[in-house]
Amino acid sequence: MNMNISQYVAKYDPQNQFDTLINSYKQIEFAWNNKFDLSSLKNINFHSIVVSGLGGSAISADLIKNFLGNEINIPFIVNRNYSLPSFLDRNTLLVISSYSGNTEETVEVLQKALKINCNIICISTGGKVEEIANENDLPLIKVLPGLQPRYALGLSLFSLLKLLQELNLIQNNDSIVKEIISLWKDKGQEYSKENNP
Repeated sequence: MNMNISQYVAKYDPQNQFDTLINSYKQIEFAWNNKFDLSSLKNINFHSIVVSGLGGSAISADLIKNFLGNEINIPFIVNRNYSLPSFLDRNTLLVISSYSGNTEETVEVLQKALKINCNIICISTGGKVEEIANENDLPLIKVLPGLQPRYALGLSLFSLLKLLQELNLIQNNDSIVKEIISLWKDKGQEYSKENNP
């Protein structure tokens, strides 16, 4: 018996990853159109960038480091540990990235970073990270909730990319991202259940 896409998804994809993938362009749209306050980080001459996170948050930073390595002309470190690099100072941008906001290692790093004279910004849906950010007047990029963290790579990746662009650490990528969203959306429609009965 031949099965259609809907039947395959129902049988082999109980977590409905198919729909998450098909609609991933919405993560990119949200991240790129998201508004956040970076006034406390403007006009700082950053000498280094550290992104602290695990899972998709760290993978996003790895991807940006590899794809934009030649464009980012300052050290770019991806930190997956409970500890922080020893060189952090007032010219370091520390990005605390945790989709849930409750990743143990990332929360501990954030608490340690508060004792260091560096520039902190958080990327999260909420949780402990948002709580600490609000208590300490740290800038927070609030991302779209409701996803499994491992399925939120688009949010993490493009939120970080947008942050670097807004701080003039990379060139403007608006047109490229617009093309990516359009292509991803078109491919999603092409492979959707409706178009593949």
